[in-house]
Amino acid sequence: MESFTSRLKQKGFIISFNPKGDGSCFFSAAAHQLKQDGARLKEATFGHLLSHRFDVSIFIDRHYERRNR
Repeated sequence: MESFTSRLKQKGFIISFNPKGDGSCFFSAAAHQLKQDGARLKEATFGHLLSHRFDVSIFIDRHYERRNR
């Protein structure tokens, strides 16, 4: 079976950054594009979400704070 990377290449795309699959890969990839630090981006994002819990409560796993603090 043809690899995903090969199919992308055939379509003219390349993977320029492949973050480590450590649970923070979204933040690592976003930070790479924004030329920022992934850990700081994750902390700032969740800090904002946690300080606006009422507004975003349907989007946040209620156990996040206990697991990650």
